[in-house]
Amino acid sequence: MVPLLNKLGVPLEVQQFFGCRVRFDFGSDAELFDEGFHYVPATSGICRFGLPTARLVILCCSVMEAIAYLTLKRHRYPDLGAVACVAVGSLPSVLQIDEVRSKYGKCKFILLFGDDLTGKAMDIFVACAIIGLAVGLKLKPEHILITCNGRSMVLLHEKLSLHAFQQMFGIRTLCRTDKARGNNTFLLQLLGTAS
Repeated sequence: MVPLLNKLGVPLEVQQFFGCRVRFDFGSDAELFDEGFHYVPATSGICRFGLPTARLVILCCSVMEAIAYLTLKRHRYPDLGAVACVAVGSLPSVLQIDEVRSKYGKCKFILLFGDDLTGKAMDIFVACAIIGLAVGLKLKPEHILITCNGRSMVLLHEKLSLHAFQQMFGIRTLCRTDKARGNNTFLLQLLGTAS
């Protein structure tokens, strides 16, 4: 067990699922977590935990976000053997998502990106990449210009979500999102409950 994770209330089975550590390798880069410090690399690699036979993939920027999520939502996932967690770093790319899709193409996905404008844009970008669909997102002062399937549409910042995007373009993805209540991320929520 890791003392820092114990202090945060991370259950032993969740710690074991992630290898009882707070340093996570993405190939040539690593995510680092310590008290008062969290570094998530912009990387071309991915960091995976779980079995290749998983039916559900939790996809996020950082492994610590997945740890926080499974700690706070542990009751939803009694069988961790059915879950895989994949972190893509702070700037997901189509190549990373292609790798995820090749390994977990038939799975359902839960996207855990922040509850801010950037996180919601990542939800859309990643969900589209998972189904092999190109999407363009351009930030304007009052709205987001979204281009997909040869069509362009505008969405106000406060209305941006994967659900709104899917409705506007008539697209269904294999993804759903989950957002922390009252916090931008599940890790911030966990840190707040541990203090």
